[in-house]
Amino acid sequence: MSKNRNHEADIENPNKGTKGTNETYDKMTDMDNMVTNITRTMIKKGKDQHMIKEDINNEVLVEMVSVFIKNMVINQQTATRLNISNNEVFDTFINVIFDGTLSEEGKKQYEQSISTN
Repeated sequence: MSKNRNHEADIENPNKGTKGTNETYDKMTDMDNMVTNITRTMIKKGKDQHMIKEDINNEVLVEMVSVFIKNMVINQQTATRLNISNNEVFDTFINVIFDGTLSEEGKKQYEQSISTN
């Protein structure tokens, strides 16, 4: 049985569509939701353990991290455009996010975790 279409898929741009009309769009939407949910869970746990500053808005941080992961890591366009490695992009992001969002206790635990690896 074929799916009823309520929107023509834009075959020139796989980033557009409505669920069920464009397989690439569906996969990207599923990945987007997964990244957002994982990020939200990690941030909540960080707040619960007092590793993330209390004055940081969870949902704004979720959006920032999710956008970074989706646009810079998954698509890899930024590293290519800047002619740098994905590792350098990621390291820079992590340093900015952690320095700005971690509490003093969170920074100590982060430093300890990377020194043991």
